[in-house]
Amino acid sequence: MNDVPVLVCPCGKRLRAPGATPGRVGRCPSCGGELRVPEPAPASARAAPPPEEQRPAAEPADRPRKKTRKKGVEAAPTAIWDGLIKAPVRPEGIRESLLYPLWGATGVALLVILPPLLWITSVPVITMVTALSGRDSPFRIGALLILIPASLGLACVLGYTLLYLGRVAASSAMGEVHHPRWPDWEFSSVFFGLGRWAWAGLVGVAVGGFPAAAYWVYCGDVDLFDALILAELSALGSAYALMALLASILHDDALAANPVTVFAAIWRVGWGYATPCLLAGGAVVVATTLGLAAFEVKDGYLAAFLFWLFWVTALYEAMVVLRVLGLFYHAHARELGWFRGRTGWGV
Repeated sequence: MNDVPVLVCPCGKRLRAPGATPGRVGRCPSCGGELRVPEPAPASARAAPPPEEQRPAAEPADRPRKKTRKKGVEAAPTAIWDGLIKAPVRPEGIRESLLYPLWGATGVALLVILPPLLWITSVPVITMVTALSGRDSPFRIGALLILIPASLGLACVLGYTLLYLGRVAASSAMGEVHHPRWPDWEFSSVFFGLGRWAWAGLVGVAVGGFPAAAYWVYCGDVDLFDALILAELSALGSAYALMALLASILHDDALAANPVTVFAAIWRVGWGYATPCLLAGGAVVVATTLGLAAFEVKDGYLAAFLFWLFWVTALYEAMVVLRVLGLFYHAHARELGWFRGRTGWGV
């Protein structure tokens, strides 16, 4: 029987590659590094004993021998520390997931690099939209000419950010602990990923948002009972949008956000789906509060600081929510069974 090759990544991950073709290049599921299947040694080289001069000398009898690992028993996994705190060695609980952005270098870099870029690209867009909203503004044509390139810059940065967040959900769904690699900068991939997020959000609004808006228009004065109904309709739309986004990511297809797939998944997992929904709802409330505070304050410097803090908080919360959402799928993979390998979002 042929030996099964075992590939050892520099990060310490050991992979068995049965039937792998010699010379084939793959990627480590933990760190994303390239791994090449080695060429088999010639039969004569395997059978021949090592030369006499290369054989190790006999150790003295009084020297303590090193403990060797038994054949077939792998060493216990160890945590890798490349962020601000040490990462766990296996998929964690929801409390540990709250610190997920801090235990990887890519997560820390995302919180340092992307918020200023989002701040710089979003401020001109907000300013131009405000100028266009004024009926008697004499700068409407100039604002429109500036709005187009400013919106393109914001779309590029935001799309790249969402592409990385999609990788967080995909890698978490596979039970991986460490952060995924940064995606390559390609306009097609960036805008395609941005379109998936927009599609999932629009479908969620269509399911829960439009019924809630219609009920609010026709119900007249909103009392306590009407407020409860509006909250339930809004929660339905949010729950649908979250599951639609997860289905789109893990199926690697935007059409997977259809009602049949999404409602069937929610029915199968049951009330366990409430945890990521509640976490996402709390994250939206916190981020929205910071965003509104940035527009309400009169001090320009304080408003700029709050707007930067809004982006930092939003990105931090997005990583935590998608981590919990991916681990939720990992725990219910048998019930859902959406994919068997790494999706394009997690490459």
